[in-house]
Amino acid sequence: MWMSFWLENLQQTLNRLHLNNPSPRIAIVGIGHELRGDDSVGLFIVRRLASSLQEDESLLIVDAGSAPENCTHLLRGFSPDLVILIDAAEMEKSPGSIEWIPWHDSIGLSASTHSLPLHIFAQYLIKELNCEVALLGIQPMNINFDVELDPAVRASAERAVLDVILLLSNRLGHRTKIEGNDLINEKSSKTSIRQKPYQEHIPS
Repeated sequence: MWMSFWLENLQQTLNRLHLNNPSPRIAIVGIGHELRGDDSVGLFIVRRLASSLQEDESLLIVDAGSAPENCTHLLRGFSPDLVILIDAAEMEKSPGSIEWIPWHDSIGLSASTHSLPLHIFAQYLIKELNCEVALLGIQPMNINFDVELDPAVRASAERAVLDVILLLSNRLGHRTKIEGNDLINEKSSKTSIRQKPYQEHIPS
């Protein structure tokens, strides 16, 4: 079966981690601005994932908003083997395109100005948590204020959610909360998801 390049990279990363640990600890962190159109796509994805996947000792899903450094205490307590940062990324591709981006290639890719550049945040996590970090970047169409997700971006995000759910449930045995087509539904926007109550200082 054909597999998108980003999903193939994710699967290869999980397979490699699985060689040393049958249950690698994975943290999925959505980043973005709630009110800036496609810049919210990372939040959209993690909220859908949180509504469909059951968190356990090897899976953490975090809505980091526009300040990912505020969730470092959650990540430290979880002690992940892999952190996947999901964010809108300006890659000069068609809207909704998704790329698996090594952290050191993420300089300047974020589609909006977050409080901390993602490559600095990734460096901090690698140093402090001794984990791997990668960025799942989604090409936005419009990041203006008070606009909805672009249809192409939304459709791509929904496909990505299903792909991640199927991969994690089939490869690592993570249980889903709901079945079949109900994996994607509107009630996911109301799900309870990990939030960050305070900001931790990260050297720039």
